[in-house]
Amino acid sequence: MLRNVVITNRKVPLTPIENELQFTAGPSSGAAAVDNLRPFRLPGTDARIGVATSLPAFVYGQPPPGVDPCSDTAAYYMRCLNALGANLVIQDEANPGRWSGPDGDGVEQWQPLSWMSSTYRTVSDPSVAFDYNVTAMMVGNLADLPFDGQSAITQRGAPQGPGCHYVGNSAFLPAEDRPDLQASAGAQADFLAIAPWVVPDGPRAGLRTVGAALAPGSRAPLENDYAETAIVADLPFPPDRTRPGCATASGAPAGQPSTAGRPSSAGSAATGGRCLSRRTVTITLPPVRRGRRSGRVRGVEVYVGGRLQRVLRGPRRRVSVRLAGRPRGAVSVRLLVLVRGPRIQVRRRYHLCVALLPGRRVSHRPAHRPGRQGAHRPA
Repeated sequence: MLRNVVITNRKVPLTPIENELQFTAGPSSGAAAVDNLRPFRLPGTDARIGVATSLPAFVYGQPPPGVDPCSDTAAYYMRCLNALGANLVIQDEANPGRWSGPDGDGVEQWQPLSWMSSTYRTVSDPSVAFDYNVTAMMVGNLADLPFDGQSAITQRGAPQGPGCHYVGNSAFLPAEDRPDLQASAGAQADFLAIAPWVVPDGPRAGLRTVGAALAPGSRAPLENDYAETAIVADLPFPPDRTRPGCATASGAPAGQPSTAGRPSSAGSAATGGRCLSRRTVTITLPPVRRGRRSGRVRGVEVYVGGRLQRVLRGPRRRVSVRLAGRPRGAVSVRLLVLVRGPRIQVRRRYHLCVALLPGRRVSHRPAHRPGRQGAHRPA
């Protein structure tokens, strides 16, 4: 018996891959179905937590007049959860597919846009009354399956600010996108917090190239190098509509729609999202610790735009990265820091938004973005 488990949920409906693996779906009708979706009341708060594991978070359906939405949770999952009084939806995700690839429905060609019909719809659909959605995305390659996505927290009743969006969602593309998702493209105000992706936002073609490099078997420097991070937000009841929205993983608000969905750096945060002019950046390495002891840097691999630029040997506290000669626009800088010790590697990721205009050498300490993050299309 698990003494500390306060809520359990058996997934219903299942995805095709789960059916192929012969998983058993949870109950979809009767008292057992209602008990399976019943929200957990968090003691001492007004939170009533409901669980929707990926695919169920997309399942609303439209029951005929007079039909109880809990009569068939495989068809009306989210409407049943709403009828039971849930006001905080936990949407746990492990998405077996490229975040920069097509959706599992076989129609939508850009997966981040399809996620607007779950994570974002939870708090924007006027036919339900959920206050919050917390979507935690698992990322990483497992055998031949890529798992990717952007964790996000959404709030009903637009927080302050211009809004933001997932990568590649800045504009609706008729040739790729489902017509019913047109209003979901562009900056959206109900994002309370959103995790960055591996590279800053940009044209979908370039983002697809990055997704291919991340995938299993690509043999690219970016293979399996997903963005692992965390986002945190207080969730008061009722929601606070006066606080800023679109916080990134670094805690800084995404001040402009064009910066949404990209990793925040001290350079972009310090300038309100504007790129800085520079041809060389000097990055100060954060302290590296192994347990309670300080680690000793023994080398650094420098990647610019996903390509290995150079390998530096020996201990050091700072690394200079050359950007001269690159085309105008955003560029990602990644450092792989090798630390002394038995089989120890410490990975650090930095992202700098750089407009390559005539300028002087600038020494800059970027915001450190440790670790990685979590993803899933209807799994």
